[in-house]
Amino acid sequence: MTVMAVFVIVCAVFALASQQVLSVISLLLAVIVYACKGTWEKNVQELERILSSDDEEAGQEDGTGKDESVVPLTPEKEQKPKKAISQSANFHVAGVSFHEKDIENLGSDNIEYEMSKTEIVEEGMEEERIYKFLFAPQQVELVPEPENPHDPNAIKVCMDGVHVGYIKKGSISRVKNLLAGSGKVSGEITGGPYKYVYMDEDSDKYEMENGTAPYSIVISITK
Repeated sequence: MTVMAVFVIVCAVFALASQQVLSVISLLLAVIVYACKGTWEKNVQELERILSSDDEEAGQEDGTGKDESVVPLTPEKEQKPKKAISQSANFHVAGVSFHEKDIENLGSDNIEYEMSKTEIVEEGMEEERIYKFLFAPQQVELVPEPENPHDPNAIKVCMDGVHVGYIKKGSISRVKNLLAGSGKVSGEITGGPYKYVYMDEDSDKYEMENGTAPYSIVISITK
């Protein structure tokens, strides 16, 4: 500021000597503005630095700033409800042999049973039984028979309205418990006349066997 003051005084003396009052005033204003310019710029820079520092601190406090010490929380995985495990029990029906004709009436003709030995081999169906009847019962009922003269606890088995046998005596208690738990009943029928093509090792030729397997009925109760 000493050099600046000397400069101002020299200019003032020069102006007064020339009697240019207006020029002196203008010159003084210019010098004052120039002298304050550096200080003003420094003040502005300092103010910007302070504001910037405050913004960074505020960002760290509200979680928007970068802070390595902050660990984001991960939501816990939603636990899916466990599916109920179904249970199934199978029971062989007794007394089926007394109802063979009625059982056959429940079946439908199997067109593959009409194939010849050669046709069976060509279809790759050798070494398996081809039954005459196909069974697909739609409705299975277990009917208690309290008036049964042989066993008041007897349970009659009906398929599509046809009586096909009884639940075995040793299985009655368990069957009743499953039915009490709203068990779903289904059934399967197998057996009857069949054809069976096989390779005869002695003659090295295919042979066909015609036979009859006893009918078998299995009841399934699922809950």
